[in-house]
Amino acid sequence: MTENEIYQINPITLAFVGDAEFSLYVRRTLTVGHDYKAAELTRRANRAVSAVAQSKMFEAIEKTLTERETEIARRARNAHTPSHAKNAALSEYKRATALEAVFGYLSLLGDRDRLDGLMEQCLRVDG
Repeated sequence: MTENEIYQINPITLAFVGDAEFSLYVRRTLTVGHDYKAAELTRRANRAVSAVAQSKMFEAIEKTLTERETEIARRARNAHTPSHAKNAALSEYKRATALEAVFGYLSLLGDRDRLDGLMEQCLRVDG
């Protein structure tokens, strides 16, 4: 796919891909170099991929996004979603969706360096 074809994908679909990318990144990060038991791995992973945590992460990295990434995030925040996370405000859910859409865009684009760099920055945010 070309960059323009990826850009044309519905931002909620990009967020679907980005959610999977970030979840796997978090799980890999928690596994490598740690000896957590399964229950602790699950607890930490769930905390990192929550809408509340991702909203804070998005706010922390928003100013570092490129013009195209910012546009993807804006489209995702403004997209109609039939529901939202039960443990997060709608505004938090929309910022989390924006973050995931940027991750999905970079994943489909194949820009692993940028994707991994942003995800690493996100995990440094104290949620």
